[in-house]
Amino acid sequence: MSYILDALKKSSDERQKLQKKEQQSGPVSLTMSPARKQSRRLMVLLLTIAVAGSVVLCISVWNYFETLSHESAQSVVPTSPQNNIPESAAGPEQNALDQPASESDDISKPQAAEISQSTQSFEKSTSTLPLKDELPAAVQQSLPNMKYSGHVYSPTPALRMIMINTAIIREGDTVAPDLRVIEITEDGLIMNFQGISFKVLLF
Repeated sequence: MSYILDALKKSSDERQKLQKKEQQSGPVSLTMSPARKQSRRLMVLLLTIAVAGSVVLCISVWNYFETLSHESAQSVVPTSPQNNIPESAAGPEQNALDQPASESDDISKPQAAEISQSTQSFEKSTSTLPLKDELPAAVQQSLPNMKYSGHVYSPTPALRMIMINTAIIREGDTVAPDLRVIEITEDGLIMNFQGISFKVLLF
């Protein structure tokens, strides 16, 4: 029994000693030491300086290349091939463009008068053309059967077209032997058969 009591007493004594040591040492400090805080601040400062320096360097390089490209674009002046053509080699159209506005107006007035006269004479001539139904019976019987569709009229003659039967016909094309389309008008077309011109009204 004495052995057990002695063992219990020793364990209690050791426990009391440990409690005294813990009370003397106090709670463990979780705060960082001043030297460690200073080193961390120094690292953060160095990182911010490095980032700011790289940003400033990138901006300066970008501005440098922008000014270089702007100066090169201003120094290169595009030269048109018309500027290199001498006046003697330029055609009458180019010389007319180079002339003052008053001279070109004087030249264009007679040309406009000639064009208007030619169009008026052409309208008179086309208005006197007979219609297809007004042709002699023998001529009408000699004409092939024609089915008109897809009529396209444009101020530009090259864009005018019409579909006759299954073929796309333009001005100057032949539809059948001795039958040719002379002109495609706004309301139809003008054709020529064996030297006889006539009109076909579609609208």
